[in-house]
Amino acid sequence: MSICTWKNEVAMMLLKLRTKNNQSQDFVASCLNISRNAYIDWEKGNVDFSLTKLQQICECYDISIEELLKNLPPPAEIEPNLTDN
Repeated sequence: MSICTWKNEVAMMLLKLRTKNNQSQDFVASCLNISRNAYIDWEKGNVDFSLTKLQQICECYDISIEELLKNLPPPAEIEPNLTDN
């Protein structure tokens, strides 16, 4: 699985989690201390999901990182860029 596909999977999971909990994008953005527009980028998969960001999401929903990621396949390893510049 490519890293872009994994990011999209995380983004879809965020949308499902938010709607399952009947929360607005404004509410989740406030919980994460980011703007609504920034959170929308999260739900679109337009950000790199660091462990810190994933932990913030877990804190907002009061769930473990394992619970958050349990239905996601692991991201593929990223090959280093071996071309000379």
